[in-house]
Amino acid sequence: MARQVVEATGAREVEIGVLLGAGERHGPAALEWTLDGLGELGPAWRMPFPGGERTVHGFPFSDQHTLPATLRLDRVRTGLALDSRLLTALLPAAARVRHRLRPLTKVHVGSDRFAVTVRTGGVTASFSGRRQSRATGVVAALLVQRLPELPEGVWHVEQVVAPGPFLAEVADHGFAYDAPR
Repeated sequence: MARQVVEATGAREVEIGVLLGAGERHGPAALEWTLDGLGELGPAWRMPFPGGERTVHGFPFSDQHTLPATLRLDRVRTGLALDSRLLTALLPAAARVRHRLRPLTKVHVGSDRFAVTVRTGGVTASFSGRRQSRATGVVAALLVQRLPELPEGVWHVEQVVAPGPFLAEVADHGFAYDAPR
């Protein structure tokens, strides 16, 4: 989606918001990664998601490091919100005590809904649904199917697939894709 909004606008900066359902179950490595990421929580801003605008807190998703190189961007800002507005508001406090939160990783409060929104230059795109982990698996499976036609070497997804058709195909597996608008 980042590639799509950049190609549509020519913008050099991108904002990405990730809204995760706190009720989805994740493995221990994913939970550890998330708790570690709270240690790098940054400033908050507002992002539009399907269903309404939400506050996201700066979070160290890898896109902020990879997209400047692959899409030749000046700045990428990535943020996290949880489906519970209260839990989202508590993220800065949780960041300060993140090492004491490990016992809470077994508690699942909220839904399994997720959304990702990308915005730049007045253009927004989003992808949403239930079970973010399943969506990740669908993306991986569809990429594996394309391996014979992809160039050799190490690439990021946005470098080797046409985003619109690919995201539409992923959406066909029970997700919603709102193309750039």
